[in-house]
Parts: sequence; C-alpha cells; structure tokens
Amino acid sequence: MKPVNPQATPNAGKLLQYLSEIGGNRIITGQHTQTAAMEEIGEIRKITGKEPALRGFELLSYSPNIRYETGDEYCRKEIDENRNTLELALEFGRNGGIVTFTWHWFSPLSGWDKSFYSEKTDFDPEKVLVEGTEERKAFYHDMVL
Repeated sequence: MKPVNPQATPNAGKLLQYLSEIGGNRIITGQHTQTAAMEEIGEIRKITGKEPALRGFELLSYSPNIRYETGDEYCRKEIDENRNTLELALEFGRNGGIVTFTWHWFSPLSGWDKSFYSEKTDFDPEKVLVEGTEERKAFYHDMVL
C-alpha cells in the first residue's frame, strides 16, 4: 500500500504499510498525554515494563489566543505544562513512535479562561463556514500560523 500523497515522507509510507499489515490481526495501544512531563507514560512503564507505541500530544499551549489574564490558576498551569510538546512529539516519532495530536484551540475572537469550551466563548463555529465573517477570518488565520 502506498500513500495517496506523492510527497509523503518515506516514514509515512512505512507507517501506512505497517498499519495495513497488522489491520484485523493486532492492536496498537496508545496513550494521550496530559502534559509534556507525560506522567501517564511513566506509570504505564512502571506497571507493564513497556510503553505504548502510539502517543497523543496536546497542543493547547500553541494557541495564539491564550488570555492568561482571564484564565484561572488551573488553566495557566495546564498551558505551562504543555509547552514544547511539538519537540517531544518529533523526538518520539523519530524514535519509531506513532504520533497523534489534540489541539484545544482557544477562541480567537472572545472568551475567557479555557475558551475552547463553548460555554466560555461567544465564538460561533458555524460561522466559520460563512464567507466574510470574523469567525471565518480568525479560523483561517490561526490554522495557517
């Protein structure tokens, strides 16, 4: 099996081939990590002697719309504890790990605290689909940073 994208990296091709080979026969275990310290991985290693082949990394600290002044202590702590996750993900991937990402994107227009929760912002995601709206402009601005 080959990647659809002709510009896919050799490693992407290897991963696709591997997933194709094990499909229906094996299970890949994974773990989302809450912070850059990845306490979950240490606990899994302590209990099983192994680490998951798949690791999820949180990108919330990369949001350009973080409002520290409106976030509570827990919000600011979570942002700080997720710094440098891209570098950690790259290292994990270079060492043969399978990487996934989650991005809790802070609202680009209005909001407070963890504005990726709908109750903490007035941002209307449906308006992203409407030409000329501030939501659409803000969405595309942040996606191409």
